[in-house]
Amino acid sequence: MDPVILRRPLVVNDLEDHFAQIHQDSPDAARRFKEQARSDFESLARMPEMGPSHPMKHPRLKDLRFWPIKGFNNFLIFYRPIANGIEVIRVLHGARDLPTVFRDET
Repeated sequence: MDPVILRRPLVVNDLEDHFAQIHQDSPDAARRFKEQARSDFESLARMPEMGPSHPMKHPRLKDLRFWPIKGFNNFLIFYRPIANGIEVIRVLHGARDLPTVFRDET
């Protein structure tokens, strides 16, 4: 059975925004970014406990974990383990004010 990968709606926007930003400097790097994000989603779905936890105050985000996209380490996948896979919550640049981003979403 293939692992489950659920993506919150904002994940699609996050990936498209990052792709467009990277594409301005390097179309090849942008394609690699998108492929690597997809590959990392699959790896995390197979081994959801692989990423370290990211402590959050809001109870709805208590089990949040993160993982840097290989080769694009400034971009972080925020996810939570679910039965048979993961739920991807956001894909964000690490320089963002993460507590504010997540506070605004709860």
